Amino acid sequence: MSESHGDLRGRLPEADRAQLVPGRVGLRDYLEARLAPLAIFLFAVIAIAAPTAYHIMGTATVRANAKSSARQVAVAIRDEAELRPRLWRYGAESILAYQRAHEAEPSIVRIVLLDADGRPIDVGAAYDGDEQDLLWAVAPVRINEDHVADVWVGATTQPVGEQALFLLLGFAVLGVLLAGLTYVIPSRAMDEAEGHIQGLIQRLEISQAALADLNADLEAQVVERSRQLGEALAQLRFLSQRAASMQEAERRSISRELHDSAGQALTAVRLNLQFIEGMAGQVDADKVSERANKAIGVLDGALEEIRRVVHHLAPVVLDEVGLAQALQRQCEDAEDRSDLLVHAKIELPDPLSSALEIHCYRIVQEALTNVTRHSGAGEVHLAVRTDARHLYIDIRDDGRGFDREVARAKGRRGLRGMEERIELLGGRFELESSAGAGTHLRVRLPLEDTPASASGVLS
Repeated sequence: MSESHGDLRGRLPEADRAQLVPGRVGLRDYLEARLAPLAIFLFAVIAIAAPTAYHIMGTATVRANAKSSARQVAVAIRDEAELRPRLWRYGAESILAYQRAHEAEPSIVRIVLLDADGRPIDVGAAYDGDEQDLLWAVAPVRINEDHVADVWVGATTQPVGEQALFLLLGFAVLGVLLAGLTYVIPSRAMDEAEGHIQGLIQRLEISQAALADLNADLEAQVVERSRQLGEALAQLRFLSQRAASMQEAERRSISRELHDSAGQALTAVRLNLQFIEGMAGQVDADKVSERANKAIGVLDGALEEIRRVVHHLAPVVLDEVGLAQALQRQCEDAEDRSDLLVHAKIELPDPLSSALEIHCYRIVQEALTNVTRHSGAGEVHLAVRTDARHLYIDIRDDGRGFDREVARAKGRRGLRGMEERIELLGGRFELESSAGAGTHLRVRLPLEDTPASASGVLS
């Protein structure tokens, strides 16, 4: 808003810009500077115009009356002169006295009769004022086309001047009132308008300051979000690399298991079959039967190991019986493989996505495998449940416990792989364990469908 105020100052003349007070809009000062000459001009017009016009018209009227009186006296003297051609001079005084007595116009104060040579015939009544201030009108007296005298009539303009002065005072008061109203009313209105404008300017400046703060905050948030996105992208790359490494490590583990268990078992079967072939020419049926039974037992074990590995690669039990029953079977298998007692509480009222079921199955499978191999626990409590948004897995044992840092230092992949799997799925992984106090694992996974890429890498 300061720029707008500066633009206003730039558009005004130099003399007007000086009237703008810093911190104010300056509209009232600008208006008052324009109204003052207008108010003075209005006062002058109202106070002077009417009295001046009255004085001019009154003076013209007095002049016309004087001319009319001069003509009337001239006519009266001419009539007297025609009646008494030689004695009219002596009767002029009575004519003038009669004219002055019956004169209706009070402004006529002096009547003078001069002969043709300019000598006064009748001086008439004395005038106590200055005759130079009188308005004089002249009318000739003619007798038989002869110019015998002139009648001069003097009229005073004092009553007109006094009346004009009275009007001047009255109109001056009226001019002061109107000029004051012309000056005060717009000034007050502009003062109120300036107050409103100043309030709007202040609110706009506050809004601009708030907007600037908001812009700065948004820029900071953008920078922070960019940093977080960069970190998330780096974390995603790291997790993708870890997922690929986990997949490759899992393949190597399956390869070793097939080589160590199924390969050795099939080798033993081959040796037993070679031995049976070598004994084909002998008649000892008991030894042949013994060797055949041993080969069958080894082959059954190999087939069981292959089924276990295949089950580990693709848990078809989920498609056959569903997640809840598959988890229950895992608990039973863990009890069969060890002296472990598993207390399972599985509450899955709604069907889950296939990807989420696989991840849940793998997490429970890995956790029970770690318990049977490393914890030395006697009892395990497993709880699986859902709410409107998440799947919860809670596993607690009474084993010997462990130090997580020590376990990581030894390079145990199970715990790290489980944690990375859960993080990649957008879940939360919490593990509490200490020596002699058992282990407590809590997992929370979102119920939204897992992306196909993550499912393919982690399954």
